[in-house]
Amino acid sequence: MAYINPAEFESLWEGVKNRPLVRAAQPPPVAADLSLTGILNHYMAMAGKHREQGKISSQDYDALHAAVESLKAVLARIHDGALVAEAAAENAAAIEAKMRAKTGGASRG
Repeated sequence: MAYINPAEFESLWEGVKNRPLVRAAQPPPVAADLSLTGILNHYMAMAGKHREQGKISSQDYDALHAAVESLKAVLARIHDGALVAEAAAENAAAIEAKMRAKTGGASRG
């Protein structure tokens, strides 16, 4: 732990009172795959770790893997990622419409 003398503390304190430290947060964008295929990919990665730890038998893991791969084939045919993106866009539009209604139709920007 760093120690400062009273004069240094007073200087820092006066600086904070006059001009508080403000840092702009710029978090990196998060690209979440909310499709069922994306969720299944994460699930299978988790299941693989559990198989390696002996919490899931190889036989059960293989059966799970086969079932998931079969489901993912169907999901690819119906383009589940596009379906999820479309639903997300519809939900965002509905939320925006609700907010506009609550604010009397004011728009952002």
